[in-house]
Amino acid sequence: DYWDGRGFGAGLAASLRVPAESCPHDLGESAVTSRPGPVATAARQLAAAFAAGDAGRAGQLFSYDAVFEDMALRAQLRGQAAIVRYLRRALPGLPYARASVRHVAGAGQGGGYEWRADGQPVAVGAAALELSPDGKITKFTVVWDGSLLDEQAITALATAAVDN
Repeated sequence: DYWDGRGFGAGLAASLRVPAESCPHDLGESAVTSRPGPVATAARQLAAAFAAGDAGRAGQLFSYDAVFEDMALRAQLRGQAAIVRYLRRALPGLPYARASVRHVAGAGQGGGYEWRADGQPVAVGAAALELSPDGKITKFTVVWDGSLLDEQAITALATAAVDN
């Protein structure tokens, strides 16, 4: 699929990838504005906690029964406590942990954002958020191209989702 070339096999996905310099670098994003509101607030607070490596602060943004999904890792965590434990183990290796928020879309209690991590092996991805009426994240779903990381890194991140 578009966001995870591992479905083709990492080798085939790499052979099909065109050099970055042959792709346009500006797709008109300067004309796109982010919407203010609860989704934008939650996205920026979450990205700041991730960037700080602060799993506890990130966890406070989730509801007690939240769902955290990483589609590239095929991992799903349920509950704030499990999410915090996972982030403590995985944040240093997650591509979106060092990313900036771009193009927030949505209003009220749902939406998403594109993230960008310049200079990292996985430079772009997207995340969707569902929020409770009090602004807590009830569901976080992130997508990115897992074929850009080697098998060892993917395995380590996926293994971090398993509680002992």
